[in-house]
Amino acid sequence: MKELETAFYNNQFIPFYQPIIDTQQGSTAAFEMLLRLEKDGQIIMPSDFIATLEDSWLIEPVTYYLLEQAFALIAQYQGQFKLSLNVPPQLIASDEIINQIKLYKQLYQPVSNGVILEITERLPVEHIEETIAVIQALQLEGISIYIDDYIPNHIHSTLISHSALEGIKIDRSMTDTTRINQQLSMLDLPTPKAVQWIAEGIDSEDKKQHWQEMGVVLQQGFLFSPPHDEAAISSMLETNWHTEFVN
Repeated sequence: MKELETAFYNNQFIPFYQPIIDTQQGSTAAFEMLLRLEKDGQIIMPSDFIATLEDSWLIEPVTYYLLEQAFALIAQYQGQFKLSLNVPPQLIASDEIINQIKLYKQLYQPVSNGVILEITERLPVEHIEETIAVIQALQLEGISIYIDDYIPNHIHSTLISHSALEGIKIDRSMTDTTRINQQLSMLDLPTPKAVQWIAEGIDSEDKKQHWQEMGVVLQQGFLFSPPHDEAAISSMLETNWHTEFVN
């Protein structure tokens, strides 16, 4: 824990970006901002620290740091893309996140808001009514709300059925083609028809085709691109995904 505190105060937490691809259009639909830790010139993956971070007081300032970076980047690129980032459910149960977003909107005044908050599934939502009220307030501020790492009948099913979520990101474990029959029933959730499904962990043409056949055209994974630092965003926006991956 002490090591993470030192990393925070030394600005060692850095965002990486992975494109979310519209496989019908062959274009970059959005980016996901992914947290990394830089130590002694090496990039440390979140699997080595994210659980400890989420269980500590640091998760709030680190999340708000990333959120401010998201608004700044969208303003820099004048709303050319949407940008998503993970938010633990305990932050969505507090009005503080609404106040922070209002502040960032005033500071950066992006052409298009374009911020997507993905509620993570590692911890349960403990205050459903309060959380739904905050979600609705965030949506009034132009923020889109998704569920991250969704698995059928998992801990956020109540939240999904009781709020107007705009997107659901399917956990990478569900992209295993051996589980394709289980996936079919997953898309019959009581959600608005306009909800966007995004398949994560797409690392083969086979998996891409399976999800396309199920109507999930927004996909993310190493088949398209690994996460990169901010310097690579321009080139990722310019890449002709249609020619390389869709045809």
